[in-house]
Amino acid sequence: MKRPHEDDDDIDDEEDEMSKLRQSKKFSAHANTYGRAQAKEVHQQKQQQQPEPMDEEEQLRAFFPSDFGKKYETIDKDAVIEKTKKEGVSNKVLVGPARPSSSSSSSSSTTAAQIPQKPEHEQEGFVGPPRPAPRSSSSNDDDDDNDDSDDDDDDNIPSGYLQEVQLPVTHEIELSGYSKAVNALGIDPAGARLATGGSDGFVKLWDFAGMDSSLRCFRDIEPCPGHQIKSLQYSNTGDRILVASGSAQAKIIDRDAFELAEFVKGDQYLADMGNTKGHVSAISNAMWHPLENDKILTSSIDGTMRLWDVKDTKKHKSILRAKNTRGTRTGVVFGMISPDAKFIAAACQDGSLQIWQGKGPYSKANIIVREAHEPTSSISCLSFSADGLHLVSRGCDDTLKVWDTRNFKTPIKVVSNLPNHFEQTDVIFSPDEDFIITGTSAKKGSEGGSLVFFDRHSLEPVKQLGMGGASVVRVTWNKSINQIFVGCSDGKTRVLYDPAMSKRGALLCVAKRPRKSDPSDDLIRRPIHVPNALEMFEDQPTGKRKREKDRKDPIKSKRPDLPTHGPGYGRLEGSYTTHLIKQIGVLKPVRDEDPREAILKYAQIADEEPAYFSAYKSTQPKPIFQE
Repeated sequence: MKRPHEDDDDIDDEEDEMSKLRQSKKFSAHANTYGRAQAKEVHQQKQQQQPEPMDEEEQLRAFFPSDFGKKYETIDKDAVIEKTKKEGVSNKVLVGPARPSSSSSSSSSTTAAQIPQKPEHEQEGFVGPPRPAPRSSSSNDDDDDNDDSDDDDDDNIPSGYLQEVQLPVTHEIELSGYSKAVNALGIDPAGARLATGGSDGFVKLWDFAGMDSSLRCFRDIEPCPGHQIKSLQYSNTGDRILVASGSAQAKIIDRDAFELAEFVKGDQYLADMGNTKGHVSAISNAMWHPLENDKILTSSIDGTMRLWDVKDTKKHKSILRAKNTRGTRTGVVFGMISPDAKFIAAACQDGSLQIWQGKGPYSKANIIVREAHEPTSSISCLSFSADGLHLVSRGCDDTLKVWDTRNFKTPIKVVSNLPNHFEQTDVIFSPDEDFIITGTSAKKGSEGGSLVFFDRHSLEPVKQLGMGGASVVRVTWNKSINQIFVGCSDGKTRVLYDPAMSKRGALLCVAKRPRKSDPSDDLIRRPIHVPNALEMFEDQPTGKRKREKDRKDPIKSKRPDLPTHGPGYGRLEGSYTTHLIKQIGVLKPVRDEDPREAILKYAQIADEEPAYFSAYKSTQPKPIFQE
């Protein structure tokens, strides 16, 4: 006889084995009692684990799908970002006016003990390097009377104080697409799009929000065929891009690379550059005015810098001439306006620095430093601080110099042994201006170029990053997304970032799945022709219809122009003189008369008084007509 619980589906395999043993004659009554109790206990546990019964709404919902569409495999974003991490690179550096001595271990330990430890909530929330420690009340009182000193920036940090800051350099992605060096970089203020220009003359636009992990540009154009790109810069509003190439004409394109304006070229046969409407030689650099959205500055090898209004591209508004020691013109390699628009600086081919007041007049440079760098080498880049008090110059003589705009006689600090083989090598300030950043070129027998970070206060290198054996040409640091963009000589643009400090930018595309290829993408797109639409398949007109059509054509029939109404009506006068003669009555309006009537009105006079046959009038016989 079977027990009731044997028909239950919830009894596990162990209970089935016990039921088989109970059917055996060798199974004792004691064992049968033990097995029955154990099976009952297991069955009770199963009933307790069963879920509560669902109501009608939940049962109905179980019949419908929970989601729609195709399910894709999820991507571990953190794992993908971890693959872009640079090995052996730390983002922590020490900044301050006094650096620990590398030769003495005791001084290093003493300085390290003075580094304050920040709370964790302050280290996680910030973007970019933190600002230096605030000055004490005593230092504020002492600095009120020393505004003209060269150590104003060093007073922000107490003596002997070092601060630990972080740089967004732990991770890196590469944007490829050029066969030659990347000579120009431009990032819009929001950090959403990047524009790159190469020596091959092409401009590529990159959209981080629309780009996937394949890292491909969405637009590739050649704005000035045959000329390499020298500089690219987004406008203050980010809706336009200023393009400077090796030609004498700068261009403005929109965010989608469509041309908006092209500035005029000057007359190269005029000796006085002030009489030309534009540049006559290659443009070396171009930039937007920092305070006026519709004003730009261009510099050229023809020895001039010109201020333009983008609404009038036919002629420059102002011209600034750079001259050498002999009073003749010298080429301007780099020109820029200070962030506060108080100064306009020019870096010349003869190694000189020439500065004008931002408001003018521009007839002559107000400050000239003839031997700012070696006369045989040019200056590749200039960079003003935000307050306009300091200027950094990068020369092709392998040096970097910091100048005080209030005293241009000698540089404040000089750094040498920085190889530079490119005329576009950048030098910039960090967004908080605690660092000065530049690149070095690769030398024979060396590991390659590098990106060097200098402490602004001591001008000592605090970080040096290699770029895979390539030379560093262009550098820019976007404040909005806290990422560093580096253009290199191998045709790659490297984006440095830190997932903990950076936002958007490279983080949007590095872990995005690329679009799967569609078989239809490989098909050759050919035009589709409808047979009846081709001329060869059209019905040929008959001869009669063709003749009628040609007769109506005034050109093929060679028909003269017909008057609109009546003989000669509605036609235009031959000239203004004819019109006047006709109005005063000297010239009779013969055009409005019928020629036949005009001749027949003289028939009676011709019969009575013939002009040519009057001698034969009496001898002429009379005509007799047959009746």
